[in-house]
Amino acid sequence: IAGRIARIDFVEGEPARAGQQLIQLDDAVHRAQFEQAQANLRLSRRNAQRAEELAQRNLISAGERDQARAQLALDRARLALAEAQLKKTRITAPFDGMLGLRQVGPGDYIEAGKALVTLDAVARMKVEFETPERYLGQLKAGQTINVALDAFPGQSFQGQTYAVDSRVNPQTRAITVRAWLDNPQARLKPGQFARI
Repeated sequence: IAGRIARIDFVEGEPARAGQQLIQLDDAVHRAQFEQAQANLRLSRRNAQRAEELAQRNLISAGERDQARAQLALDRARLALAEAQLKKTRITAPFDGMLGLRQVGPGDYIEAGKALVTLDAVARMKVEFETPERYLGQLKAGQTINVALDAFPGQSFQGQTYAVDSRVNPQTRAITVRAWLDNPQARLKPGQFARI
């Protein structure tokens, strides 16, 4: 949701756990709407209970009882909506990963969909590469690959293919292969150039 950043609860470049709060937006309006919805629901419950008791003694019509029930259902839905909007003011990490550099600061007004910070799952890295179509008959999931990176000269990392594309690129006459590469110490970074 759009809103003003009240607080930033993370350190750039540090790991984050799934569910960890990263950013808190100003929630004053949403909190007030939530509290108002709670109060309306409490009143609706009392009115519905009273209407049930009066309907059992034939002191009100079935229509008046149904109206009290409908208001109770409506106020439950309004509370659920207010709660959902309030929760959206708390931005959390959707999965475990490594945080990058933040793109915003406290007091900034953000729109929905704005980039706030990168979060990369780095325990396993996806390696994507192309190989000439003449090797198509030799490619399959489960093969071991050796990966060399400029950042770590003389070192080789082992990975395993998990998918081979279903079609050959007609411009390059190559086929794309994807592999997983374990990265337990988070030494490897997304976007690095690799030689397979």
